[in-house]
Amino acid sequence: MGDPSEKGLNAAEKAHRRKRRRAAIRHAFLTRAPNRLTGRRFSRVRPGRNFRRNHRVVELPGLPDELCGLRITHLSDPHVGELVTPDHLPHIVDAANELAGDMVAVTGDFIDFSNSFLPPVMEAMAQLQAPLGVYFVLGNHDYLDDAEEVKRAFGQADLALLLNQAVRLRHRDRVLAVGGIDWSAAQRTQARTVRDTWKKMSPCDLSVLLAHHPHAFDPAHRCGIDLTLSGHTHGGQMLVSNKRSRKGSIGLANLGFRYTRGLYERGDSRLFVSSGVGSWFPIRFRCPAEITSLELQATY
Repeated sequence: MGDPSEKGLNAAEKAHRRKRRRAAIRHAFLTRAPNRLTGRRFSRVRPGRNFRRNHRVVELPGLPDELCGLRITHLSDPHVGELVTPDHLPHIVDAANELAGDMVAVTGDFIDFSNSFLPPVMEAMAQLQAPLGVYFVLGNHDYLDDAEEVKRAFGQADLALLLNQAVRLRHRDRVLAVGGIDWSAAQRTQARTVRDTWKKMSPCDLSVLLAHHPHAFDPAHRCGIDLTLSGHTHGGQMLVSNKRSRKGSIGLANLGFRYTRGLYERGDSRLFVSSGVGSWFPIRFRCPAEITSLELQATY
């Protein structure tokens, strides 16, 4: 017998309600309960300790000289809610701005569970600054409550949310194209939206794709996109090995993802997966939260 509360809903609405119900159970047991049972120890603001500011060099084959040294500040997965509270946001914004990137990319999961945190999140995101702009895509958690409300909030704040869209920028007489795809875990949908977005990016001297799910790197590579920036995995949060080797780190994320943390190469394409600036459960082991400055350089 069906749930009476779902009477009159279409299939998509029923699926969303059930997904949110499952997420609420996970949130209660894995996030809220551990934090509150420890006197909210996990959600305390510790400036300089809640996350690391990292610097990585990304070598791109044939990158034009004019674009060498371009810096992208990449942050992902703030998950504002129980663990990362609005009180953390000024520290996140200040750290990102202090990295002084030419561009800022934020790859989704702005809220953890409830849209009640949208106002402080939007206020904080509006404080991010970079000469070439600040660009955003949505993650799966941004869909748990009301994704349309999230999208409207970005529009009202006049923030550059890329939903299968692209912008073309000029930097030192070269064309830089930045594309972003909307959230999807379905590989066919990812492939289609990457292809459609790539058509809006090409031709250009440097292509950068923002995609919350790192598996979008596969179709991005097939399209010839230079650099894909993703999050979603949190690096696994708990690692057995955190070596940044060719085989990558080993941890929880390896159970469900091909690309879990750090920098990956396929042909001339590169992927960087952020470990995230926030967490969705309150334990990190050998996998600190991060904001990363990516410096682009050429390799021949």
